[in-house]
Amino acid sequence: LHYNLTLERQLPAAVALSVAFAGSRGAHLWQEREGNPVTPTYVSATGGLYWANTTSICANVVPSCRANPNFTSNVQDSTDAFSRYTSLQVNVRKRLSEGLHFQGAYTWSHSLDPTQGQLLLGDCPQGAGMDHPMDVWNNARTDYGPSCFDIRHNLRFNLLYRFPEPTRQNVLARALLRGWWTGS
Repeated sequence: LHYNLTLERQLPAAVALSVAFAGSRGAHLWQEREGNPVTPTYVSATGGLYWANTTSICANVVPSCRANPNFTSNVQDSTDAFSRYTSLQVNVRKRLSEGLHFQGAYTWSHSLDPTQGQLLLGDCPQGAGMDHPMDVWNNARTDYGPSCFDIRHNLRFNLLYRFPEPTRQNVLARALLRGWWTGS
């Protein structure tokens, strides 16, 4: 689902301003989950879950520390993930007049989802340890947070300037100096 609302206003000196609120919502996105999670070896009085860091401790509690000790890890792919993106976009443009054209754009945005980085060597390679969800009991809300590509502030600016054409030089000078532009 994509949505946006844009307001535009013409300002003096051939300048235009637009302000937009835009966003999207994703549903039924691919997600990896552990089908045979490791059970916690200790639960605190406040409900905190703790896991043993060695398999020898697990052997005394539950063989292999898995919910089903007869199997090892079982990765399951499903389409029950979701995402949300919202942004505020401000754009200022000056149409070409007196040789000058410029455009400036600023975007504040926020992208949230529970799935980024779950596919090994996939969409979030810089996130060490992110190839497994935090909540092995498949609560997607635990992993819900900023996406790998979440960039809050983005500012862009470009400029074009057309140099005035010579009028009083000889034919050769006019041919060499006519049609020059510079830009950023």
